[in-house]
Amino acid sequence: MVSPSSLRSKNRKADRWFRDHVVIWWLVLALVPGGVYASAEVLLDDGSLFHALVLGAVFGIVFATGTVFIQRWRRE
Repeated sequence: MVSPSSLRSKNRKADRWFRDHVVIWWLVLALVPGGVYASAEVLLDDGSLFHALVLGAVFGIVFATGTVFIQRWRRE
């Protein structure tokens, strides 16, 4: 079993790596929530796939850009 302090250390290292590689961090922040939003749109609203992809892409881009901007602003 893994100790909580070991998990905290690994989490800090992963977080630091992602924040140092902003483009990869932005892509993860755009693709994951955008993909979930698009999937939910298709499954719950029975909308068209194109419409769901556009909404998911817009949501992911706005979410990722806002998150990275706020994290950079708070870091300084």
